[in-house]
Amino acid sequence: MSRKKVFISPLDWGLGHATRCVPIIKILRDLNCEVIIGSDGPQLDLLRKEFPTVPYLKFPGYKIDYPKNGGMTWHMIKSFRKLVGKIMIENQYLDEINEMHKLDGIISDNRYGLYNIEIPSAFITHQLNIQAPIGQFLLKQINSKFINKHNECWVPDIQGKGNLSGKLSQKNPPENVKYVGPISRLDTYNIGKKKYEVLVIISGPEPQRTLFQNLIIPQLKHLNKSAMVVLGQPDKTINKTEGNIEIRSHLDSKQMAEAINAADVIVSRPGYSTIMDLAQFEKKAMFIPTPGQTEQEYLAKYHRGKGHTSWQKQKDLNLKSGLEMAGNYKGIPQVHKTNTLEQTIRAFVNSL
Repeated sequence: MSRKKVFISPLDWGLGHATRCVPIIKILRDLNCEVIIGSDGPQLDLLRKEFPTVPYLKFPGYKIDYPKNGGMTWHMIKSFRKLVGKIMIENQYLDEINEMHKLDGIISDNRYGLYNIEIPSAFITHQLNIQAPIGQFLLKQINSKFINKHNECWVPDIQGKGNLSGKLSQKNPPENVKYVGPISRLDTYNIGKKKYEVLVIISGPEPQRTLFQNLIIPQLKHLNKSAMVVLGQPDKTINKTEGNIEIRSHLDSKQMAEAINAADVIVSRPGYSTIMDLAQFEKKAMFIPTPGQTEQEYLAKYHRGKGHTSWQKQKDLNLKSGLEMAGNYKGIPQVHKTNTLEQTIRAFVNSL
């Protein structure tokens, strides 16, 4: 019996979509699938470091950027026609890849153009209900239309009480939805001694990634706390110490698990993949949403409302008071673990 050939590709909007593909790729390989990774830029650099022997294709991303001064909603509205064009090109490129490689299955992490009526496909998203100040009903219709082009939609959360994503994934799910539980590349067995008072994880698209870095490192130096800063740049090699701060360009899965476990408080964007990672360790956190990123703003407010984490707006960032506040919260709770993800992937592979 020939090995099933599965193409997997994450959205190029920060690193989170790539990191949560890591355990999926591991399960596919355990099931003896021939995996082909499609990605580009830092996301591809991350996945190649995790899987140096897995074949990959340079698969252009959407190259979504952020305005320097917020206003993300209007920025996306103005970019909508260009985005639709990229989705169409992406779909055509997938057809070319299929002609060359004869794919058996497709797994798309939030890439809307990765579907083919002749090939079973799964779409991964935690955003069934995209948050926006205007046009939310229309966005849901468009989102659902693309989701329904796939055989299955895998939501990396649980349904009902104790979920991590709130109304992003819980309200009016499409019929093809399967809740597979939180997905994290990190293993909790990487337990070490406490080493840092603060771990700062910087991530996201430019220019906001660099703006965040330039804002938070000077404040961190003034606090004189033992700290590590991870820059979210897997395409670079930075390993240096500046006073009380270790600065690293990137950490692999084992290193990141060790760093999170060794820190008292995590400071980061409230990206959903980061939230799933922190839940593995039930860590206290201080969140700073990317300005104008409505999903992150919602998740920051949602987890503060649950008593899990503190948060501040980037323009009002005061690291000292934010860390003091974070100590008053109980941290991201761990979700009861199941093998739902592995069962879902196994059933998907068996259907190919």
